[in-house]
Amino acid sequence: MKATNGKSKRNGSARDTQAALRALRRAARKVHAENRRLGMPVIIWKKGKTVAVPT
Repeated sequence: MKATNGKSKRNGSARDTQAALRALRRAARKVHAENRRLGMPVIIWKKGKTVAVPT
């Protein structure tokens, strides 16, 4: 549904987005730290391809 003032009717959607981004960043930090401990590369997406980056 569209609100009459042009804004979304769902309150807190920006807050939800920020919380999701924080959770994603936290998960990425955990993966990077775990891979570093195990001596494994981090797999990233770069220029349309997957790349293993040594830690």
